[in-house]
Amino acid sequence: MKIIITENQKNETEETLIDEINERGFMSAAQHFGLSLMKLAKLSNIGIEAHSAEENIPMVEDFLEELVNRNNVYNNCKINYESGFISVISWECNFNFDNKDYIVFGYSTPYEDGSYETTVEIGKITIDGDTENFFTELEDTFKNPQYFSNIKELVDWFENTYKPKTYEIFVKLFDKYIIEYL
Repeated sequence: MKIIITENQKNETEETLIDEINERGFMSAAQHFGLSLMKLAKLSNIGIEAHSAEENIPMVEDFLEELVNRNNVYNNCKINYESGFISVISWECNFNFDNKDYIVFGYSTPYEDGSYETTVEIGKITIDGDTENFFTELEDTFKNPQYFSNIKELVDWFENTYKPKTYEIFVKLFDKYIIEYL
């Protein structure tokens, strides 16, 4: 079912949502309205910061789980959001080289540790079932925007920049592993 509203009604709705966000904080306003964080961001047309100490300003990390869960596959990789003491995005990529199957396990969490970068790192590689461990020897980074003007811009960045760049770096690091360690 589609609901058609006027531009004036849309603006009034955005203003009401922004007032509630300013009063309650972004997370509490979402709970109050029974909306997902992404839905509230879309309806309020609010900007998204990379980092903020203010409760009424949404941050990229607030949306990472929803972004991953929207589509958790990219090329030959599965992507998972893992929450705990710290939340991370893990990647599990399958490659084949020299008639052997490789599973590359790594992490790539945007804006981690208060930075404006994404570090892509391989944690371990499984070759036909045997595991070789690596920690920070195989890693690279790329820069991220500091601000997104709305949720659509963040989703576009996540799908069209974050995922392709992360995958490209995993391929590059896997190639480095093949050259230097085999």
